[in-house]
Formats: sequence, C-alpha cells, structure tokens
Amino acid sequence: MTQRDNDILDSLVFNVNLFSFKQITTFFWGDSKASKCSARKRLTELVSNKYLCKEQVLALNTFPLKNPLYEWSPGQPWPEYERLSEVLNYRWTLESPCITTVYFASKKAVNCLGGPYSLFNRARASQNLNVSQLYFNLYKEQMLFKWKWIGEANLAETSEEGDRIPDAILKKENESDIAIRLVSKLSVDRLESLHEYHVKKGMRYQLW
Repeated sequence: MTQRDNDILDSLVFNVNLFSFKQITTFFWGDSKASKCSARKRLTELVSNKYLCKEQVLALNTFPLKNPLYEWSPGQPWPEYERLSEVLNYRWTLESPCITTVYFASKKAVNCLGGPYSLFNRARASQNLNVSQLYFNLYKEQMLFKWKWIGEANLAETSEEGDRIPDAILKKENESDIAIRLVSKLSVDRLESLHEYHVKKGMRYQLW
C-alpha cells in the first residue's frame, strides 16, 4: 500500500462516503492524461484487492461550493425561509443527471482502519459527491489544517435519539462547532424545522 492509497482509504472511511473517478484523479493524481491512466490502473488494483468498491450511478455534476449559501450563529436573525428555499432548490433543476463512476470503502478497508461502516446509498449519490467536493475545496483552501472535519459516519456512531446528523462537523479548539449540511430540495416547512433544531441546540451551521 502506498501513502496515496492510505490517504484515499482514510478519506473514504472517516471523512466522506464516496468519490467520483474525476474527483480522485484530480485531487490525488492530477488532471493530465498520464495521471488519469495511472489512477485508473491503481484504482482497479484496489478494487481487485477488495479495498475499494466501484459502482456506476446517475448523478448531477458537482456545484462550485466556494461559499455557503447560508450560515447562522446563535444571536443572529432567523433566515428568510421562502427566499432561501428557492435558492437551495433551484440549483438541483439546472442539469440532468449523468452516469458517473464512483468508489467507496469496502468492509475490508473499514475493518483494517477501524472506522465506522455505512451502507452505500445510490439515491444520495449526487448529494454525497457534493459533500466530497466540499471536503476537497476546504482542504485545498487549507481550512482543514485549522479545523477538524468529522464526517457523517463518525457522527452517527455517537449520535443520540432525535439528533439530525449533518454531513460533517467542523471542530476547532476554542471555537464553537460548525454543522455542515449539503442540502438538496427543502420545503419552507422543513427548512424552518431544521433551523429551529439548530437554535435549540445553540449550534452554528452552514447550508451549502
């Protein structure tokens, strides 16, 4: 196993649920033709050795995800629910999904690294790929050198009844936690319910 292999598996076990082939090659190898060939060969070996699973899904292209569409901290005004719901929902209607090759950690990889295991959810492919893209973006911007990203699977391990588990939580010493939510279509009622949950918890959150 190379250091790059370990980095890919560690990310998929502890931080995100899946990567597209494009995401893996861009982040771990590079965009050149030779890099893509090398990536495809190594990923095939990892699948063959049962460290990775490979599937094809229907998914939308990932969003730019440069800044949150909405963020809230205790003490700030409540959102304009109708306008925010329109903004969040509109972007999911701009394109049609296309066939996308994705990779995720196998049970063997999870057991080797001692992480939590979560079932592959084909219906959430677009959302999970966007979470992965956000993870990459924050890493490239060096934000994850300052904040610790705790992924959904790890949060589910320690959740309590009634918790609305986010896609990730950002933690930093002497700072309040930030719940990260990559939201799909949300009605005004669901958006209001989600906000009230965070108000009750007194937790900062970002909607992407």
